[in-house]
Amino acid sequence: MLCLLDETKTVDSMRRHPECVVTCPHRKMWQQVEKLAPLTGKNPVPELKEKQFHFEPEKFDAAGLAACEPSSEARTSERMSRVSRGSSARDA
Repeated sequence: MLCLLDETKTVDSMRRHPECVVTCPHRKMWQQVEKLAPLTGKNPVPELKEKQFHFEPEKFDAAGLAACEPSSEARTSERMSRVSRGSSARDA
């Protein structure tokens, strides 16, 4: 289950770009995921998150993760419309 709070940077981003692709990192990336966990790109840090998180403007870099080019495979609207027309998710 994915849970988003109104005060998060994720919600800000989704308001700007309402399409979303959820990725699941490979198990070998657990150390980077753990480094990323207490970081937020939201400044100031929302009161709700102050005890657990700290602001890091380049949080993915700080976690040892590198940016990548957008995938041509991540065309959410196109995929969803094909799936809703009856194609299988694999075809989308």
